[in-house]
Amino acid sequence: MTVQVSFKNLLMTLGSDKRSGQVMLETEKQSAVLHLMGGKVIRAIPGTGSRWVLGDILEEVQLLPRYKQVKIESEAQTTGELPEELLIKKKLISSAVLKRFQDRLTIRTVLSFDSDETVNAQLEAIDEDEVVSYEWDAEFPAAYLVRELDRRQNALSRINIEVPNPEDRFEKKPGIAQSILGYQFEAGEQDDTGLSQDARRVFFFCNGTIRFETLPIVTGIRLEEAAALIHQLKTCGAIQPIQTPIEADTRDWVTDNIVVLATRVSTIILAILFIGLTAISTLGLYGSATSTPLFPASHPIYEDSLEMVLSEHLNALNVYWHQHKRYPANASTLVDNGLMRKNSLNGRGIHGLVAYNTTHGGRGFDLAISMGDRQLQVSWAEGQPFMSLRKPADNPQND
Repeated sequence: MTVQVSFKNLLMTLGSDKRSGQVMLETEKQSAVLHLMGGKVIRAIPGTGSRWVLGDILEEVQLLPRYKQVKIESEAQTTGELPEELLIKKKLISSAVLKRFQDRLTIRTVLSFDSDETVNAQLEAIDEDEVVSYEWDAEFPAAYLVRELDRRQNALSRINIEVPNPEDRFEKKPGIAQSILGYQFEAGEQDDTGLSQDARRVFFFCNGTIRFETLPIVTGIRLEEAAALIHQLKTCGAIQPIQTPIEADTRDWVTDNIVVLATRVSTIILAILFIGLTAISTLGLYGSATSTPLFPASHPIYEDSLEMVLSEHLNALNVYWHQHKRYPANASTLVDNGLMRKNSLNGRGIHGLVAYNTTHGGRGFDLAISMGDRQLQVSWAEGQPFMSLRKPADNPQND
């Protein structure tokens, strides 16, 4: 049965009638699939449901490497299991973290429609006891989503700023990270930037790859609040829009399976390629323990590379925290869990010298990364406003 109705009225009807099943939604601008159980939305997926959107998001926020995403999708097609089932079975992600992402994806998908927007809705109804649900499913009553639609509409009407487009990406301005993530936490006081904890959280994830529509999912901050924080960060000169758009993803099922086959047949070749690409991305500062750096320490590119290496380590620690709710006792644990490459921790490898210690009973850590005569140190503890990022004053590394 297909009907044309306002999105708000559709949700109200589905909730009051306690409908179960699947609803295909389509407008001139977008489409989505809602999965219902007893009047509650347990999953909402943008598009037609043929693409694993949650997998794309996990890759985007660096919780699931691309090659693993491709393998999971291929295996799911072969076994008939859901990709999410395989993620948990292979211990690539915990069900708690997966549920958090599913909740936020569901909210984002539903609230992407306007309350009064006319939608073409096709309902495939089934009995509630026939619905297959999973531990990571959301569970939002339709009435709650209606209230959230009204709240979002009112909130957007009150903020006098331009909301970024969903695909917009932002990056930190060079040299600004230290002043934003600053020294204030060593003294236990706030600095004079005037930025809130939420603003710092958004700033941290402005890495040039995460889209604006993904920020609410990875930060837990509502879209309209994220828009206001992006505006604040742009105004104070902390971030800037990405000027060169990232090419659209045009991969298909055939391409994905070629990649999977290549990973199975040519593991060594791909490993060499992976290391080579990594060396390029970090500008190949050190090829081996005895080689000469490609760029001298005074080269401006050198500083950017150090920040990139720091970001990679912080991302790995963040993923480990979400999986285990604590930080690892030592950096080698990141390698054991597949979050870092072994050569990332080997003294003066391409990632320089790394020193790591856990603190606060596993709830925090101290991290120091050195390259040549430069060093960045990070101290972080859950529950603290943000982190301390500091560079020792002219303290050359002792070989």
